[in-house]
Amino acid sequence: MKRQSPLLTAALCIAALSMTACDRDILPGADLEMSGFVTCSTNDNGHIIMIEDDMGQKFTVNDSRYVLGRNTKSRRICTYVIGQDSSAAIRSLYIPKCNAATDIGSIEQERHIFDPVGIESAYIGGGYLNVVMTVMTHDETSYMRHYLETVRLDSTDSLVFSFIHNANGDVPVYSKKMYFCIPLSAYSLQKNDAVFLKYRNYREEDCCLKYVYR
Repeated sequence: MKRQSPLLTAALCIAALSMTACDRDILPGADLEMSGFVTCSTNDNGHIIMIEDDMGQKFTVNDSRYVLGRNTKSRRICTYVIGQDSSAAIRSLYIPKCNAATDIGSIEQERHIFDPVGIESAYIGGGYLNVVMTVMTHDETSYMRHYLETVRLDSTDSLVFSFIHNANGDVPVYSKKMYFCIPLSAYSLQKNDAVFLKYRNYREEDCCLKYVYR
């Protein structure tokens, strides 16, 4: 069982998902471009009026290009520019897979297929376990043959997640990035509780990553 150190996990999260500036010098008073997981709030028309990053920072939005659910909050991966008035101008918006995990015991045994995946980074934030995953596929489109489902593994004293992955015989040539947000609100977690993520990597190693709920 391969276990990743907390320091390495944190470094990966910062590199891949933390709010980061563009590759340029940031001048005082300059706008700042950010990218990462956010929670979007909408108005009566379904337009985004606010985004909140996973550090609790909120930014107002005036943008009618995107129509989401009315008066809702939802997870997105967003690239945006922060203005001097704490507003945000959205550059791009991507929908991650955001579903509650299915208990493994409710899934037929023949569907318990755990083909390899790659975990690029993962962290707990915004009330979710946020995961950036890679799957190996034959080309840009053949990954559609893959079946992925977030599952909660049976455990008496720990919260353990994994991914049922059926690659359906796809040839591992091309790396496709995928994004998941697993909601944690249903699990009555307390501060410093541990959350685990188990998977098999492309070296055929069984891995177990540990995250602390803050």
